[in-house]
Amino acid sequence: MTTNFKDTTLPIDMINSLSSLGYTNMTPIQQNSIKALLENKDMIAQAKTGSGKTVAFLTSSLLKIDASSKNPQLIIILPTRELASQVANEARNLGKYIKDLKVLTLCGGVPLTPQVKSLEKGSNVIVGTPGRLNDHISRETIDFSDIKVMVLDEADRLLDMGFHDEVVRISNIMPNDKQTILFSATFPPKIESLVKEVCKKPVKVSGDILTDDSIEEFAYVTGDKDKMLIDILSHYKPESSIIFCNTKVEVDRVDEMLYKLGFDSLAFHGDFSQYERDEIFIRFSNRSIPILVATDIASRGLDIDDVNLVVNFDLPDKPENYTHRIGRTGRLDAKGIAISIYQIEQKDKLNFIAPKVIKKSFENRIKKLPIQTSLVTLVIAGGKQQKVRKGDILGTLCKDLDIKSSHIGNINITPKVSFVAIDKDTFIKVLKNVERIKIKGKRFKIWTL
Repeated sequence: MTTNFKDTTLPIDMINSLSSLGYTNMTPIQQNSIKALLENKDMIAQAKTGSGKTVAFLTSSLLKIDASSKNPQLIIILPTRELASQVANEARNLGKYIKDLKVLTLCGGVPLTPQVKSLEKGSNVIVGTPGRLNDHISRETIDFSDIKVMVLDEADRLLDMGFHDEVVRISNIMPNDKQTILFSATFPPKIESLVKEVCKKPVKVSGDILTDDSIEEFAYVTGDKDKMLIDILSHYKPESSIIFCNTKVEVDRVDEMLYKLGFDSLAFHGDFSQYERDEIFIRFSNRSIPILVATDIASRGLDIDDVNLVVNFDLPDKPENYTHRIGRTGRLDAKGIAISIYQIEQKDKLNFIAPKVIKKSFENRIKKLPIQTSLVTLVIAGGKQQKVRKGDILGTLCKDLDIKSSHIGNINITPKVSFVAIDKDTFIKVLKNVERIKIKGKRFKIWTL
């Protein structure tokens, strides 16, 4: 079976684009799906987040784009704003060889008017959430008459969030001959019902689905969940971990408890504004915050590599939710650990949602070792709109300010600002009292999150 993109029928420009992003060997879901997608077949595919499914559907779908047209031809529908933003960025990066390719994100949480103006200028690829897409349909500010491909990503989460009718409505106003691609980590009966409404004789494929050997699953019984959580974190010492709670109130409480004990953590749930959620996501993904305490919004809204540990502080209600939660770790070829905390009366519930989990206990008291980060996030008040690039930032920090490249972590550049993970001691020594830095001859204000 083909394992390298060079051995496929993909055009050389696409292969070169994949290679430039570090994609050389194909994952199982890519091997099993790309050929059928290139043949324009409808598809339902079972694959977890981190299996390479985004690249699978983008490689085939972007080839169908005519960038000279103003109307959207590819639409990708996802459950959350965070995922939409990530997929849109991946589309831009993978399609960078396509001249004048326009990718637009349409999600709630931001004003509608700027989106309308962007649609008027034209867009080839739409990445959005069902609620905001239906807002535009109701206002007749979007034209789907030229859609060639519709992708439903994380379809089970779309339905869990109550978007069945919105998804069907969107599908029904598009051309009947469009290609429909549906990806889902789990396939409950309601997915089968949706497939009958939006797909035409779809082929079925799968990749690395659900849980596998890349994720070790443990469960610890306790009468004191707070103490057990501290023991788990102190014992495993993860560089990056997500702690799941069932309610926003509990997320805030656990986050405050960890903070008071000296752990570097942040809360993440639906009460935060989009701007706050973006900042939290950036700080967690660049390792300047090692612990995220979250509701299930993180199980369907974050796509981050190298999460070492997932902890179910509260047991989820359904096996599907358990699958999505622990799928935040053990991505691609990485190893991960998923731990559930439960009380003795919850044993039957644990067996229902996680039948393969290994039950363990701590025999001795674990010495409390607060997890703290060695990084801070530096914010630069300049981004893509100011033509700031990663090389420009590195040039200023390394050459002008004599900061070692090994002390600089991830760099994330957005339209208006840039975020840089930087060693905390280095920041204090070099940048603590600096208000502006010069990049490409221009002075930009800086601060830290």
